[in-house]
Amino acid sequence: ELRLTHNLTLRLGGMMAASVAVVAALVKLL
Repeated sequence: ELRLTHNLTLRLGGMMAASVAVVAALVKLL
């Protein structure tokens, strides 16, 4: 159960990092 929670945390962190990268790329384009 602890491993599953850690996996979900990593996945959420990765999604947040990807979203931030996409937003940064869009800001650079604008």
